[in-house]
Amino acid sequence: MTEALLALLGVVVGASLGVLGAVLGPMISARSTSLRDDRSDLRAVYSSLTAHVDDMRAIAMGLKEEGYDKAKPDHVARKREAFTISGLANADARRVIIAADEISTQQSARMCAHWVYWLVKVAADEGGDWTWQYVHDQLLTSMYEFQVHVRRELKRGKPADVYVERPEDLPEPGRHPRADLSP
Repeated sequence: MTEALLALLGVVVGASLGVLGAVLGPMISARSTSLRDDRSDLRAVYSSLTAHVDDMRAIAMGLKEEGYDKAKPDHVARKREAFTISGLANADARRVIIAADEISTQQSARMCAHWVYWLVKVAADEGGDWTWQYVHDQLLTSMYEFQVHVRRELKRGKPADVYVERPEDLPEPGRHPRADLSP
């Protein structure tokens, strides 16, 4: 009799574990897939926002170097293009709000879009009392913070270890860093 009860208990426990495995397995797998999709969305919107920031910086720097002149159709067209890109950067910042869990990540994305907008405004001499250097520094700081927060959300080790580009890090034609060394 006890052997029959033990066998019956084994069947019940085995069936229960089987049912639990059948129910919990897909739930765990779905959660894992959802987290992977969220991270993929965050990576995609991060890439898009940084591309728009780079495009805006290039346009703003060009307008600043040439001295913006609203009488030049090319300058007006580039400024218009910059503000179109600014709108796309704002849309990306709003996508980050959906894709990112941390408010600090969301806020840093919004600050990137904010400062890139003002960079173009300053380049077109519409930035009030703000200087080019101040706005550009704020943009670079915002981009650094955004990268750190995204790395943290993506669970990267040492999220604050982000390469910060300095002008002397990238050689330019005619200015080789080892030009003074002879073979």
